[in-house]
Amino acid sequence: MKEDKKGSFLSTEQIVVGFLLGVFMTYWSMEALIDGIQLTSSPVMETLIVAVYLTMLLAYAQVKIPVFFAESPRLSTFILVVLCGHVSLFFDSFAVVLLLSTGIIFIPIKGEKNTFNQFVVKTFAAFCALTVGGGFYLGELWGLPWFISNGLNTPLAGLPILVILTPYCLLLAGIAAIFTPVKMEKVVFSREQTKGVIEFSLGLLLIILTHSPFLCIGVLLIYSALSRKTIFLIDTFVHELKDGALNAIGLILIACLIINADLVKYIQPHLDGVGLLIAAAISSPFAGAIAAPVNNLHDFYVGLSMLMIGAPMFVFSSLVAIVVFKNHITFRDIPHPVVKICHAIGLKNKEGVNEAVLYSITIFPLNFILALLLYAANTSGLFVFVAEILGVKMWARLQKGIILSLFLYKKFDLKIKNI
Repeated sequence: MKEDKKGSFLSTEQIVVGFLLGVFMTYWSMEALIDGIQLTSSPVMETLIVAVYLTMLLAYAQVKIPVFFAESPRLSTFILVVLCGHVSLFFDSFAVVLLLSTGIIFIPIKGEKNTFNQFVVKTFAAFCALTVGGGFYLGELWGLPWFISNGLNTPLAGLPILVILTPYCLLLAGIAAIFTPVKMEKVVFSREQTKGVIEFSLGLLLIILTHSPFLCIGVLLIYSALSRKTIFLIDTFVHELKDGALNAIGLILIACLIINADLVKYIQPHLDGVGLLIAAAISSPFAGAIAAPVNNLHDFYVGLSMLMIGAPMFVFSSLVAIVVFKNHITFRDIPHPVVKICHAIGLKNKEGVNEAVLYSITIFPLNFILALLLYAANTSGLFVFVAEILGVKMWARLQKGIILSLFLYKKFDLKIKNI
């Protein structure tokens, strides 16, 4: 990636994009925040701007997935799958899976089917990232509009679903560690990485506290100019878009256009229950953006569950797997029982099997078990019970109260000045 030139005092990009655009965007969004003015026309439009900000933040911070206990394949495999699932709570799974695919260097283990093992570990990590990530409102682009449209874009709203997802993620990590261990090179966690984690954490905290993506983008632009890395921000942002973010953001933009064209009335009635699951299996970012909000916590968690089951179903469901799983695995690199399954369903190509197809074969049983667990939790009222303990509704009301208080304070202050 191209760094900003350190020799010049200020580049044109730093002045125009970093300072001028950043300062005016920050001032404009601060005024709107204090006045209680909504800068986006719909929850879907807000999702679009938040997605752009998170992509910019991730691109700038350049966070890498660490490898722990690299000398122990089974232990490092277990931790990697668990880590991928739970890191995805804080940024979209496409970034997690891409970092796993490009940032981790696998080392062959003698006596193991290394190509297959690596594929399984990446598949399990992708599945966990796509599902566990839905436990936080900023975690997944398929879940973000669902949280926003239901007024539950708070840190606590998705946590109840982790009661099921975290133990299941631990189970899958254990299975991968026992049956398909992989060896990885240790990722050196440098000073730059530490700085990147701090920058990403502060940027994430800013969006959580303000709920103003325009303000956050403005602050990030100013920070990039002060750090003399505005060109770096632009280059890495474009790189992230090309690596897969553009497709997901594009689907949300299509949803915005459908809503503005008043075409949503033809689609939305079908996005309920199993219909929402089917739509999510086709395109989870689009389904999450179009689905109609509900009026109680139980239906909210049912909808979240449907989106969550659909998102990892196929490589195109979330546009995450389609970027990573696009090669072939020869049958000699696949364990014999799996080869028999492939042959039984008609996959007898001499070259082997496409990773995209093998991905879905692997995902189906994982998804089926998850669906049963989520069904049991929803029908028993477990998620609503945990939500009431955490005070999810109270925190949502508190968030609205803070915004209302800022608005009323501004109006009161203006009246005092006019006396």
